[in-house]
Amino acid sequence: MEQKEKLHELAIITVNYNAYKVTQEFVASLGKQTDHAFRVFIIDLSTSTEEHEWPSWVSVFDGPNGGYSYGVNCGVREAQKMGYEHFAIINNDTEVAVDLVKQVKIALTEHPHGLVGAKIYYHPGFEFHTVPKKQQGRYSGMQEAISIGFM
Repeated sequence: MEQKEKLHELAIITVNYNAYKVTQEFVASLGKQTDHAFRVFIIDLSTSTEEHEWPSWVSVFDGPNGGYSYGVNCGVREAQKMGYEHFAIINNDTEVAVDLVKQVKIALTEHPHGLVGAKIYYHPGFEFHTVPKKQQGRYSGMQEAISIGFM
């Protein structure tokens, strides 16, 4: 594929740390997208890597555990090397809507200098507001709302 064509594609970046089952579920939810013009970049910072078969639209890069932001930065760099200019950073414990790629691309077209954030819906029983205040932040997968801003 020519580099110019990649300008209209989306690089989806996620970080894995010893959570292969969760990452496989994340990739499976992305496989249901209505818009297939994307590539997933998994940055694997696990202490011991496991061999997995991934779809052809997934690239996996191993690296030392430098933390989440280190993994995201590695993913952005790898995507840029392949000619991508649009990025979606998504936690691997996320299940995405079938039109996520389409909606992100629409938002970026309408607001080319913008930052797009997602509304988070929790599975029943995992709502952030139901966790006692003294225990907030202790559960994996818990996230605070992401703000949306446009320049």
